[in-house]
Amino acid sequence: MGPLETLLARRLKRALQDEQNAVLHRLRGQAHPSAKEVLGDEEALHRPFGSVVAPILGEAHRAGAAAADPGRAPRPVRVDDLVVDVATAIVRTLRPKLVAALDEAQGSALTDDPELIRRIGSAFREWRGDQVAALAGDAVAAAYARGAYIAFPSAVILRWVVDDGGEPCPDCEDNALAGAVAKGDAFPTGQRHPPAHSGCRCILVREVREGPADVDAARDSSSDV
Repeated sequence: MGPLETLLARRLKRALQDEQNAVLHRLRGQAHPSAKEVLGDEEALHRPFGSVVAPILGEAHRAGAAAADPGRAPRPVRVDDLVVDVATAIVRTLRPKLVAALDEAQGSALTDDPELIRRIGSAFREWRGDQVAALAGDAVAAAYARGAYIAFPSAVILRWVVDDGGEPCPDCEDNALAGAVAKGDAFPTGQRHPPAHSGCRCILVREVREGPADVDAARDSSSDV
């Protein structure tokens, strides 16, 4: 999933730069800019990020499905909630800083005030670093894991395989120690599939056993996510 994580992080950084340029462009020619005039509503700030995220998470979902069940076409499953999560994570910290900078600038008649421009640039720049890379990685991992889980047949037994980038995680270790779990049942953390937390890159693997009795023991589940 590394290439998709890198691609998503790069495109989000580009979207952040484009949105910064758009904000500065809307400032020009306004004597007393308000946050509403410059930024629009919160949904307006979500859109440029959501449009970047959706196709890449869709690809990650299909990759997970193909890895879990390579012989079948992946089931169409929406990742809208994951797309919204990414956009919301950015907007909920970015927008308040932009609003604060613009509200304070209303007392000035100059929209090219260097302090205002500096504060706007600083708000966007914070997200063009490690934060956006971590967010992209978590989103891709979640889409991949969901795709894999849904693609696994209903009557299958799964194991949680830990991969937390070398950082200890007791929750993931507990899930791995739980051993074989029937699809549809929860692991000790209450989740049915990874990720368990930010930075989690764990995966599920199918338990290979001999004899039909073991397969019959796996309980079918009507809900896959």
